[in-house]
Amino acid sequence: LPLMALIYYEVSGGPFGLEDAVGAAGSMLTILGLLVFPLVWCAPQALVASELIGMFPEDSGFVAWITHSFGRFLGFQEGLLLWTS
Repeated sequence: LPLMALIYYEVSGGPFGLEDAVGAAGSMLTILGLLVFPLVWCAPQALVASELIGMFPEDSGFVAWITHSFGRFLGFQEGLLLWTS
């Protein structure tokens, strides 16, 4: 049951607060923010992930990165958390 609640809250966030943003900044600035913010937020993450993929050409992704940086225990925890999420 807690996992189902977590999944529900993860995927149903939706446009929460969008009405407040339109009310505060206007529709044009809100739309501009919705278009620009994902690029500003996701582009650096994509660049970091692509750099790490080049450094660790393995199939395990985050698990390999964390295992190399923080040890086997935290690497196992990351793998377990990724598997359960």
